[in-house]
Amino acid sequence: MCPSSRGRTRLDAARVDSLLAAGHLISRAVRFWRPGHGRDEAVLCALASVPVASDTVEEPGSREELARQLTVERAVSRAHLATVKAQFYDRDWRRENNHDGIHPEDHLWWATAGYLDLDDAIAALDG
Repeated sequence: MCPSSRGRTRLDAARVDSLLAAGHLISRAVRFWRPGHGRDEAVLCALASVPVASDTVEEPGSREELARQLTVERAVSRAHLATVKAQFYDRDWRRENNHDGIHPEDHLWWATAGYLDLDDAIAALDG
């Protein structure tokens, strides 16, 4: 059963870490959300299995296209990190984001890690 079929996509931290360790450089994107269609269940299921099916991976058209996309994603990621940081000590937000073994600290960690991964990927392209 695909994890997203339970109504909420969950990839456990160990699984995500193993996927990142195997290919820590961001060189291509996987589209798991399509405007007007929502979640792409096939992609989410592929991410939950090994190996990721090659037909779910979209290569950027060029290095410049990848750099532009990473720059946009880094800006969105930074805005999300700023939002999480701003809300971190808000009691209502903490209560709403503390369930199913996921704690407010997890949200802060994920936002930070996501931003830094994108920033590192851009630095690697520049260097």
